[in-house]
Amino acid sequence: ASPGFADTSIRRNLGHGLDVRTGGRPSLVGCAVEDNTDDGIHVADRGLLGAFEGNTLTGNGRYPVQLPVPAVDALDVATMYAGNGADRVLVTSGRVSGDAVWEALDVPLVIEGTITVADPGGVSLTLGGGSALWFESGGALRVGEGEPGRLMVDGGEVPVTLGSAALEPAAGDWIGVHIGGEDTGSVFEGMTVSHAGQGQVGCVYALGAAVEIRASTISDCANEGIYINTGASLAMRASTVERCATEGVFISQAGALAEGGSFTGNIVTENGGHPLSTPARWVGQLDATNRFAGNGTDRVRITGGDVAQSALWRVHDVPYEIDGAV
Repeated sequence: ASPGFADTSIRRNLGHGLDVRTGGRPSLVGCAVEDNTDDGIHVADRGLLGAFEGNTLTGNGRYPVQLPVPAVDALDVATMYAGNGADRVLVTSGRVSGDAVWEALDVPLVIEGTITVADPGGVSLTLGGGSALWFESGGALRVGEGEPGRLMVDGGEVPVTLGSAALEPAAGDWIGVHIGGEDTGSVFEGMTVSHAGQGQVGCVYALGAAVEIRASTISDCANEGIYINTGASLAMRASTVERCATEGVFISQAGALAEGGSFTGNIVTENGGHPLSTPARWVGQLDATNRFAGNGTDRVRITGGDVAQSALWRVHDVPYEIDGAV
């Protein structure tokens, strides 16, 4: 059913103000959903929202809205979501089912499980500047794993925040951002990722994907800040990796730094291990504008391997450590 509500008040119900069951797709324009004992609007796993504009959701006992991943794209920035028992929108696990843009709301999105950005026909999720996604334990953002998908983080002047939903965040609270071999060109600009690395490697982990990170911060990870594995490459500019438990950035023997001086203007500091571990063939991609000092081991670790073409190894604020035959 797809009923439409305009300039309607839904108030003081025992339970949810509006309960959207499987197959439902109501529209709400200019409505007030207030003072209900449970969620203002509760959308079941296979429910959706139609037109959703200029509403007020406040005074409800739990969340202003609880809904699955495919329905999040309907939420508009002109709606008021604050002033409820839990000032956050609860998002349950699911797949982004079509190209979607998630803009910043006046409360964060709390993710209960995994957001999957992958579809046989290809799909793209864009996170607008100022948007905040807080992940519960076991939560993850997975892109292009098994099927085509793309994540565009458009932080601009107001960063996009991906972090922990815990009241007192700690390293390893959630899994992190994983980019797979079917990624179709994800770009992360103005992104903050923190307190991830639960049971996995890397707050940001790439396998078989070309990852581009600009003007972003990765921090407080339970292991590596960024892990670039087999068939993946990293281009990273004007970004910070800090307070991670092991290496700041780790490039595996079958991973890569992108060609063309792709690692520039970064600060990698206060990590438990080396600021950067990389095979020898990629050292020439590091320019002299990076800062690597202030880590547990203040050396750029070179994990051996062949140098396949002429390269200049520049002077940095820490020495190189050769760990294997070059």
